[in-house]
Amino acid sequence: MAIQAYSDDHIISGSNVLVFVNEGTNDTPDFKLVANSTSSQITHNAESKDRITKDTGIWKKKRVTGQTVQIKCDALVGAQDAEGKTGYNALLSKMKAGEPVYLKYGGDQVGDKVEAGWFIVSSLDKTDAAQEDSSFSATFDNTGEVITESVVASE
Repeated sequence: MAIQAYSDDHIISGSNVLVFVNEGTNDTPDFKLVANSTSSQITHNAESKDRITKDTGIWKKKRVTGQTVQIKCDALVGAQDAEGKTGYNALLSKMKAGEPVYLKYGGDQVGDKVEAGWFIVSSLDKTDAAQEDSSFSATFDNTGEVITESVVASE
């Protein structure tokens, strides 16, 4: 296998985290985009358990017993909608109610693969500095499976 020399063509641009709030019901969801991240950190973890037998010797074997995804992102607080809500307010409402939000992250071009699933808002911080854009930081922990899907053309 040949090793490629450094080239700007091999640098991947950061992916976007899109945060959606379901304003409908579980039977008839109505997803509203409430945040585009300005920066994000995505952590996939595999929980494992040692599997030791008499034949293992000094080298432990492991098996995966669970998987988690945690997303930390920063975003700008957008203008209020017709009901006077911002994306931050919508997330705060979901957090207080203990309701999950739907997140997608990864590519944004048609055919790109993205990861998507339901996440709990586990922390939410808002920053309002003088003469600066209002921003917030949020941490999300998956609840249930995170699936891989393809970006499709919007209608």
